[in-house]
Amino acid sequence: MTQLRPFYRGWSGLGKYAQIVERDIWMQRGWEWVNYRKAAQVLAQDPDHELGEADWADVRLEFAAPDGRRTAGVYEARVEVCGSVMTAHNSGEDPAPVKQYRVSRLVQVV
Repeated sequence: MTQLRPFYRGWSGLGKYAQIVERDIWMQRGWEWVNYRKAAQVLAQDPDHELGEADWADVRLEFAAPDGRRTAGVYEARVEVCGSVMTAHNSGEDPAPVKQYRVSRLVQVV
């Protein structure tokens, strides 16, 4: 497995699309997943939209157990828009549509 640096522990260290993927993995693996070291990269994304606003993105997420010796592997996933919600970004602003995402494919490849 090619090791990506740095590994992050928790959601805020990962990018937007990787956080969406991580949530689905967490739901499958349970609370132990929170302690795993993680690194992620966007492999491809919708070329018609700005970074962070794509309609889809392919993500690779590498992980290792906290002790670095046990479980390690790689997930690949596709994140896609599945709708939108109306929300105000700042207090007092008019609501605007914000994309909502889902993981449409999640495969553990290693």
